[in-house]
Amino acid sequence: MKSFFQGLMCLCFFAVAPLSAQVLDLGIISGNEGSLPIAVVPMAYQGKLTAPEVQVADVIRADLNRSGQFRSMPEA
Repeated sequence: MKSFFQGLMCLCFFAVAPLSAQVLDLGIISGNEGSLPIAVVPMAYQGKLTAPEVQVADVIRADLNRSGQFRSMPEA
């Protein structure tokens, strides 16, 4: 009886193996050929405490440029 269940498990494994291989098949069909130009507008500080030393727009611009998906345009 034990060998019957082992044989059945092996049969199930071999029957399922091709299905799992097909599920893991990945294909990249498109991508970005170039980075998307984007404008980051400078924002004025509106808080009541002292203004931070770093401009928020500069941080956002640097993060987007580093991602490789965006290219920030000049402020002008």
